[in-house]
Amino acid sequence: MKKLLITLSVAGLVFLTSCDNEDENPNPNSDLTLNLSGLDNLGSEYTYEGWLVVDGSPVSTGTFEVSDAGALSQTTFSVSRSDLEEATTFVLSIEPVPDADPAPSDVKILGGDFSGASASVSISHAAALGTSFTGVSGGYIIATPTTAATDDDEAGVWFLDNTGATMAA
Repeated sequence: MKKLLITLSVAGLVFLTSCDNEDENPNPNSDLTLNLSGLDNLGSEYTYEGWLVVDGSPVSTGTFEVSDAGALSQTTFSVSRSDLEEATTFVLSIEPVPDADPAPSDVKILGGDFSGASASVSISHAAALGTSFTGVSGGYIIATPTTAATDDDEAGVWFLDNTGATMAA
């Protein structure tokens, strides 16, 4: 049996490891076991979905929710043994509920490549967000700088660069 263990730290890293006991289990499927921490409850309109990238195509490992306490609703998923063995990348996406589209959404929050039996997965991986926000800082205002109204604060949050003569969104 092949298992995959994923651990997410608060810093946004995931480590994947696997072991193979194929001789003991002739089943064409393997268990994928997730051990995640640091994920938020997405509410009833969204869910997390894991994906293996096999021959360039995404293969779903299943969906799960996270409670307010950070507990996963499901931690073990049955996946094809051959898909697990041939996977080159793991991706975690956020999907709408219900989700009529069988492909991953554009909101991929974690990703990483397998190297042998393990992979380090992060938000900065090209298959995920593609950028690490660990060193990012800045300020914000709640206003509408594109109008002359001074009391139109319900138009959104703007992140501005006010280092120049004029502010730019």
